[in-house]
Amino acid sequence: MSGFVVWVDFRLKPGARGRFRELVDANATASVRSEAGCRRFDVTQARGEPDRVLLYEIYDSEAAFMLHCRTAHF
Repeated sequence: MSGFVVWVDFRLKPGARGRFRELVDANATASVRSEAGCRRFDVTQARGEPDRVLLYEIYDSEAAFMLHCRTAHF
């Protein structure tokens, strides 16, 4: 099974994690729920690095990811 994987490594300003997580978690939930081409969207935090957030996303294709980038929740 092929797919298109996106790995994002955010380094946040101190104190920004709470609000950032609210927004990115809503984006992840909406992506998996409403985008047919979004197979997986994980949001994780690096152990011992409170201002670092990692995203791991799998789409059916690069075209599906490009559609994701044009959604309202993005």
